[in-house]
Parts: sequence; structure tokens; C-alpha cells
Amino acid sequence: MAEQPAELDSIHAGLKASLSLREIYLVDDIDNDTLAWMLRTMRAFEYVGSGPIHIYLHTDGGDEVAMMALHDVITTSPCKVEVVGIGEIVSAGVLILACADTRIVTPSTTLMCHETTYSSLGHLSGRALAARGAYVKWMFDRSCSLLDSYSNKTAAWWAKQMKSGEYWTYGAEEIVELGLADSVVERRTR
Repeated sequence: MAEQPAELDSIHAGLKASLSLREIYLVDDIDNDTLAWMLRTMRAFEYVGSGPIHIYLHTDGGDEVAMMALHDVITTSPCKVEVVGIGEIVSAGVLILACADTRIVTPSTTLMCHETTYSSLGHLSGRALAARGAYVKWMFDRSCSLLDSYSNKTAAWWAKQMKSGEYWTYGAEEIVELGLADSVVERRTR
């Protein structure tokens, strides 16, 4: 009987990791809790060895600030990082897929990106609202610039697609054609 892989503590069912397999299962929204867990888990993998870290990603998206921080965690890791996109990669998840050293998608993976949104601005003065607007614009421009660097499309192309509403791809081949993934997992033959 095979030995059960050691698992790291998780904040809930959507985030799991196997230390022995060097795998992270990010099947959740990207928010501050996810970021904190991912940072702790990535650092644990880095501490125990220099081999590649494998992240399985399925996400409905999440917070843009947490997305940028997780991007930095992945791209500054001394370990090679492989992301395998499965199911749906939405919003904040697109950059997480794109920034990995090796980017793989399963045949039925879909992807969606859109313009930066904020659901709650609270009670802001006119100056604070203007500053927040400048920040939102910077965040959008930074996202487009990063997608430009990881894909075969320009920042202007990404901005146009996202400003037109939700930009969806249907199927792994289209994700590879955009340059957001390197390959599609081959289906096994029966």
C-alpha cells in the first residue's frame, strides 16, 4: 500500500498541498487568506528542497492586490514553478497561470479576464476618490503590461479586450495560441 503524502495545514477545502509531491491545489478565490496560505506553503517547499513546485489552479478570480502579491511570490521563488490550469481560470487567476516558469492547461480549460473592478469604495472624499481612481488605472495598466510580457499579445491588445467587457477563451488550444500557456496536457489513450 502506498504511503499517504504529507499534507500541509489548509485554511479550508479549496487549498491543499502535498509536501512530498511538491504540489499545491489552489482551487479557490484569490484573496488575502489565499495569499497568506500560498506564501507560507511556497516558503515551506523552498525550505525543504530546490525541486520544482507544481500548482494546480482552478479559480473564479479574486482580489487584484492579492493577485499581484501572489504573482511576486511565484516569480521571486528560487524554485521553478509549474502551473497546471484546470477547469476555469478567471480574472485574477489569468496572471497566476501566465507568470509560471512552465504553464500547462488541460483540454477543457477556459479562461476569462476583464477590466479592473472594485466592489466597495466606502465613504471617500473627492481627493481620496481621485487617488483611488489613479490607483485603479495603475493596477489595470500594470496587469496589461504583465500579460504583455507573458503572452504573445501587447498590453494595448489586452487593454482593448478587457475594456470591451469580459474576454473569454474556450478551450486550451486558444489559451496556448495567446501565449498564456505553453502546452495542453495530452489525453491518455485507452
